[in-house]
Amino acid sequence: MSQRINFRHDGCRIVLPVLILEPSPSVSFEGHRGFALLDTGSTATGVTRRVAKAMGLVGRGKRPIGSAQGEGQAERYLFRVGIHGDADAPTLPFVFDDVIGFELVDSFRFDALIGMDILRQCDLEIRRDSSGVLVVG
Repeated sequence: MSQRINFRHDGCRIVLPVLILEPSPSVSFEGHRGFALLDTGSTATGVTRRVAKAMGLVGRGKRPIGSAQGEGQAERYLFRVGIHGDADAPTLPFVFDDVIGFELVDSFRFDALIGMDILRQCDLEIRRDSSGVLVVG
């Protein structure tokens, strides 16, 4: 069954409330609640070093990564991402399967970045009236 997640955008970026969770087999909804930037230009999802440390995520080793700032090495973590619907009508988050995401620097403005590894599992509609919908499941 699919879930529709309605959102508003400011014409420059899409930011959604998320829940960063421990990897499977954990079934707990205890995790880090925060906000994630949707980035269709990123192939992978990431979390800040601060979130990874607070959650006790274990590093999986550094790998090369390219970004707007150039090439570098980034730690990788295994975690799950839950995306929430409207804040006005709270629902349980839609939780994606485990991802191996990269570490974002703590100066990154949001808690996480949602890349195409997750977005390719969704239908994304961005409207001119500053609204949009993400259909998951």
